[in-house]
Amino acid sequence: MSGYPPYGNQGGGYPPQYGGGNSGYPNYPQDNSFQQQPPMPGYNDNQSCASFYGTGAPPSNNMNYPPAPYDSYGGNPMSNPSYGMGGGNNYPPPPGGQPPPPMYGQPPQQFGGYGNSQYQPPYPQQPPPLQQFGGYGNAPPQPAYPQQPGPPPPGGMYPNIPGPSGFGQGGMPPFSNQPPGPPPQEQQSVLLASLENYQGTVFPFPTFNAEADCQGLRHAMQGAGTNERALIDIVANRSNFQRQHIKLTYKTMFGIDLVKQIGGELSGEFKEIISALFDAPATYEAWSLHKAMSSGKEGTLREILLTRTNAEIRAIVDTFKRTYNKDLEHEISHRVRGTDFKHMLISAVQANREELSPQQIQQARQMGIESVIDRNRARQDAEDLYKAGAGKFGTDEKTFNAIFARRSYYQLRATFEEYQRKHGKDIAQVIRSEFSGDAQDAYLVLISCIRDRPTFFAERIHKAVSGLGTRDSTLIRVIVTRSEIDLAQIKQRYQQLYNRSLAQDVGGDTSGDYKLEEEEQQQQICFLTDVPSPETYQMDLNKIPETKRAFRPFNSSCDRFPTVFKSTTIPGPGSYESDVKQNRQVHMLHSFGGRTKLIPAVKTKCMPLNKDKCVICLTQPIGDYYQYRNEVLCADCFNFNWQWQEKFKRTYLQAFQKVRDCSHMHQHAGTAARIQLVDDRIMKKLQRKEAYLSLYWP
Repeated sequence: MSGYPPYGNQGGGYPPQYGGGNSGYPNYPQDNSFQQQPPMPGYNDNQSCASFYGTGAPPSNNMNYPPAPYDSYGGNPMSNPSYGMGGGNNYPPPPGGQPPPPMYGQPPQQFGGYGNSQYQPPYPQQPPPLQQFGGYGNAPPQPAYPQQPGPPPPGGMYPNIPGPSGFGQGGMPPFSNQPPGPPPQEQQSVLLASLENYQGTVFPFPTFNAEADCQGLRHAMQGAGTNERALIDIVANRSNFQRQHIKLTYKTMFGIDLVKQIGGELSGEFKEIISALFDAPATYEAWSLHKAMSSGKEGTLREILLTRTNAEIRAIVDTFKRTYNKDLEHEISHRVRGTDFKHMLISAVQANREELSPQQIQQARQMGIESVIDRNRARQDAEDLYKAGAGKFGTDEKTFNAIFARRSYYQLRATFEEYQRKHGKDIAQVIRSEFSGDAQDAYLVLISCIRDRPTFFAERIHKAVSGLGTRDSTLIRVIVTRSEIDLAQIKQRYQQLYNRSLAQDVGGDTSGDYKLEEEEQQQQICFLTDVPSPETYQMDLNKIPETKRAFRPFNSSCDRFPTVFKSTTIPGPGSYESDVKQNRQVHMLHSFGGRTKLIPAVKTKCMPLNKDKCVICLTQPIGDYYQYRNEVLCADCFNFNWQWQEKFKRTYLQAFQKVRDCSHMHQHAGTAARIQLVDDRIMKKLQRKEAYLSLYWP
């Protein structure tokens, strides 16, 4: 008997041809003892699989296959550990433990828990599947269900889930008019076909509504200026898949490219990070590679090409070719200097590294990692590395490149252990003694990622924020690209390595909306507001007077909130109650109804104790001084360097903003002037200590 139930006058073995009322998939048989499966909880029984897998046919209302459960990437079907290793549909087993009858139409074994069923022939005249677009997971176009090939090599699908990726080719979302599916569940994901559970800090928004987000973005950019806070609240709390949907929906609703409109409203690093968030992952990294090769930044090439998986690299190569009409390998061979370094990058672009298969992953989880490692091969590779380096005069670079570029990360880790055990030397020391320059740095990047990938990115961020100035592009790229993969583990490694939180260092080296955006990606928001002159003081909200119903002109009948001069500790002018009721806050950028934004000449830093010191003379500035990020210059040093350019060039000094210290002492908590100088927990301890000491030294 054929594997499909007969239908009407049509012979068995194939379902009826599409006639407008069905999507072409077989239903559960109705004429046997096997009962129809109930719909999975939380899903609509009338919703067809075609709406999830794409058939090109009109939707059907009588399908009985439930759609696949959603994983953690923006409403796109992903593999789920509880539904098998390969992804796709793993339907509940039939009740009673009975196997399905022979005529029961079954998906292929690769897509679920049906056991060793025989593969059914493809449906005839199946409409072509919808083309998928944008991000990692560049598998070739696959035919419609059920003639699905086996799952692609897991791990490395962007963002952090083995199995079919949320995007395929290009920078567009994977649908044109389909609404997003049910809210995805936040689950730990598996990165790089590995056994470590890595987790990002940005998850799909549970009540995602693309049209509402588009209206909110449009409202934030209307009128004079831009509401950056509203912009950040929407963009930073959506997954990349949801942002692609927002970008397409915005252009559909208003006929305007959202990224171009946002780019016209913003500038500097904040513009770059918003643009990066709205790019598909492969598109953004292809742009980063193109920019790095144009400016000679080999560190970016190492970071991207030597730390990504095969599927991610294939997506980047295809996107680079489609975007710039250039072959990435050809560009590397003509633009990158250093033969050994160039060979390593070209090997990485081939995307041919050995990776664990789904069966090996399952085996390793059940029996341990040693069950999927070839120890004899690791010993042989370790001996080959010794003979190519320390065991001979000179270095055989090709042997090093062949082993490092071909073996899987777990196999290389075993090779490093065997080398250490037999020759008593760490592989990193071997690389430092045998190589130099960019090739040495490239091998050390690989070794760091093989041993612990989050540690590598934590060190990368630390180098970006430490020292004079910030490498903004590196900081943006790492946080944006890892925010949905392993940023939670990167934050943990950063705290362990440097005894400081990642939010503190990023916040201390950045400012303004750019800082808010970076910390939104870390799910640790810190509000920072600089109040421009002449609003040099705020009210004390701890002593709110009684409310009066009517106010005379200029609030002359209102009680004032007490303030104190810092220098003389005498009472200050105070502020009126109406200021509290109106929540008046002077914005840093204002246009007074016009198109041109006016930036005040001087910002007033409102803080209880100003600890700013000039980076040149190391004295506390008096009066107006200048600040750029965390660098402070007193007026004398600034004017001297502006004239003689002894330590700073004028092009760098132009970025400094004139600031002054608030001259009044007052409570800052809950006011618009609040500046997050230290953590709230530490601030509360300091306040309690001051209150205790005031009992003895009033």
